[in-house]
Amino acid sequence: MVGTYLKLAERKALARSAARELLNGGTTFQDLTLRAVAEHLGWSLGTLHRAYSINATLLNDLLLEFEDSMYTAVFLVGDRGLRHELVSQVQRMHAHLGEPANVEMIRYQMTLGCRSEDPHELQLRHTRDSSWEFTRDLLVQISVRADEEYRDLNALASIITAFRDGLTYQFFSHGERDRWLADSLRGVEIAVAQAAPRKVSTRASLEDQRWTADQMPASRRDLLAEHQG
Repeated sequence: MVGTYLKLAERKALARSAARELLNGGTTFQDLTLRAVAEHLGWSLGTLHRAYSINATLLNDLLLEFEDSMYTAVFLVGDRGLRHELVSQVQRMHAHLGEPANVEMIRYQMTLGCRSEDPHELQLRHTRDSSWEFTRDLLVQISVRADEEYRDLNALASIITAFRDGLTYQFFSHGERDRWLADSLRGVEIAVAQAAPRKVSTRASLEDQRWTADQMPASRRDLLAEHQG
């Protein structure tokens, strides 16, 4: 059997690929089983167990892959200003929601959050941060790259988080992807109006293209003052 002679990393990668094909074919994350994955690959269950012995480990690896794709394909930050960056992120997210496997990974992520699972036990990198902290981090990046400042960064993060999370739940309630897009774009306009972006003259460089809430650029006194206050 082919799977028997593969290296562990190769076996895991094939198993994840097969699992995504099943999810894209209409299987929900709750109904995804190792037996179904093994059958899809033409492997015995014992061969698959050499890669994944329990369902949760496979799902967690799928979620990590999905989160990495979100960071590299959806939550990119450029230098064209708040409105452009938020609109671009919404449009990229809309494209991601077109793939059923991605939708199932969001549902799985939301389920983990509702269960309040121990993140150290799950070993999931990105789900350790709160949605608000993640949003604020993105806004700091946008602000620095576009030489912009906003009326109230924390309030802006709260507005965007509320819209994004609320509309995500709406999407799962109604399943209307285009409606989600239209409502999300309206949310962007409300957030931008509240932020009242204005240009500032000092540009600060970003290390590793990422700032967290406790690593404000030293040249951005407005953000430092707000954080320290």
